[in-house]
This record gives sequence, structure tokens and C-alpha cells, in this order.
Amino acid sequence: WATRERRRTELSVAFHYREPLAPVLLRSLSREFEVVEVEQRRFARLIDDAARNVARGQRDGDIPAEVDPRFVAAILIGGTRAAMWEALTRSRRPAQARLTEDLWLFVVHGARARLR
Repeated sequence: WATRERRRTELSVAFHYREPLAPVLLRSLSREFEVVEVEQRRFARLIDDAARNVARGQRDGDIPAEVDPRFVAAILIGGTRAAMWEALTRSRRPAQARLTEDLWLFVVHGARARLR
């Protein structure tokens, strides 16, 4: 789990750093009800996917059984998204390697993952 998720973190930061539209995509695009509704459904799907991933980590013994997969998924998705937006909208972005490491530590501690 940890190896896969570390790589996912690296790839996500690399993608967002090279994609010029990333800051726009990370914030809400509209306050129109229909758009907000679509964004909320998309966010819920992201949490569903992340919760399955956390549960897989639990089955593999990398994440403690007492962790609530959906709650931890919401924390990780929301926190990562907010941190990425903050980094991308600064006039001077943090170094890509630094952001990757900070996000990785957030994931490990947020999921209470056991690194092997």
C-alpha cells in the first residue's frame, strides 16, 4: 500500500505542477447550483475510491483496522486538494520534492499507515 501510495503522491504533484490549469481545476468552478451539484458528486466518487483504497490497505495490514476508511479518505482527499491549491497559487511555489514529501507525510499520518 505504502509503495503504491507514495508513487501516486509523486505522480499527482508532478502532474499538478506541470498542468497550467491545475489551480483552476482545484477550486470550485462556479456557485451555480447545477455545477456545484456535479462537483459534489465527483468529490463523493473520489472519496468512495479513496475509501476502497484505505480498506485495501487495512486488508493488507498496512492501515489499522480501527480506522474508518471513508472518514480518513475524506480527510486525505480534502487536505491534499487544499494543500495542492495553496502551493499552486503562491507566487513562489514550494519545491516539487518538498511538496511531495509533505503530502506523503500527511497521507501516512492521516491514514495511520504502518510503513514496512
